[in-house]
Amino acid sequence: MRILMTTDTVGGVWTYTRELSAGLLEEDAATCILLVTFGGPQSVEQIAWLQAMRARYGKRFTFETTTLPLEWQQDNLKSYVYAEPLLMRLARSFRMDLLHTNQFCFGALPLPCPKVVVAHSDVLSWARALRAPGEFAASEWLDTYVALVTAGLKGADVVVAPTAAMLADLQIGFGTQPRSEVIANGRSVEAPRAAKKLQAVTAGRVWDEAKGMAVLEDFFSPMPVLIAGETASPNASYQADRLRRRVLLGQLSEAATLGLFAESSVYLVTSAYEPFGLSAVEAAQCGCAIVARDIPSQREVWGGAAVYFSSALELKAALDHLANQSELLHDMESKALMRARSLYTREQMTRRYLSLYRKLAGTDG
Repeated sequence: MRILMTTDTVGGVWTYTRELSAGLLEEDAATCILLVTFGGPQSVEQIAWLQAMRARYGKRFTFETTTLPLEWQQDNLKSYVYAEPLLMRLARSFRMDLLHTNQFCFGALPLPCPKVVVAHSDVLSWARALRAPGEFAASEWLDTYVALVTAGLKGADVVVAPTAAMLADLQIGFGTQPRSEVIANGRSVEAPRAAKKLQAVTAGRVWDEAKGMAVLEDFFSPMPVLIAGETASPNASYQADRLRRRVLLGQLSEAATLGLFAESSVYLVTSAYEPFGLSAVEAAQCGCAIVARDIPSQREVWGGAAVYFSSALELKAALDHLANQSELLHDMESKALMRARSLYTREQMTRRYLSLYRKLAGTDG
């Protein structure tokens, strides 16, 4: 099967794309992928991965890089109009069998093949989680975004979300989709060998309000709390020095982040808006217990394999409890590890997508 896949270079969608692309090419020798990037300039690491994949898989993996904006970025008027002729040209030359797009708007492409639109997050559900009713003002940008998403969803043969919570949020904002599926994201990491320390870690952009780092500001923690991620806000909306009680590590490489997870006992999901959360899966696969904010998506992802909190006071109590009861801590580490390795691996995700693709193409036998 020849799959044209679109992705973005901005956040967790890139990690998801790496995992799924590699999984598809490993699992099915008949799969060929043309990957097209959007969202801005590619990093040195991203270009290196693209080139390494092409070197490994030859003609089975090709790519096209662009700096065209995503539908949620400020110049979103260009996001579909400028991309459509490029993608239609690539679709013809690649002789694609299926479109897998990680941007909503490309579901509207007039292609004579099945189109899978994957909903990783959306602006309207983000606003419901983080803004008071009526606070998120109408604008030309927002009108354009809603129109792009609506058209893309209407044109999709199937809409996929990583959690039922994300799919429900999408339906609140844009209506029920005629055909939709939940396919959990997957990640497969080899945990570095490291002795565990009694410390909690989280990862993400410190200034990003969706990450909910403000919950870490003031309380005394019985174990050190380390934060890996960008600290400099692009719009000065959040000052990292408000986290003076915590250890700010800045942006780390992937290898260093996994090393940090491997030596930490607890991973904190502080996010107030998190449709899935691949970093927590990585941490669990490295042996961390999960302490997560009590929001529907995290209850769905972790079930009984996490400890939940709704406030800074509850988070402090959870950390106190784990710090003082080593058996409970080890039990929660084991539960998170087992859940992550049984439900959220590259292999699990890849097989679900391959099954969907084959059904859409009529080749599921």
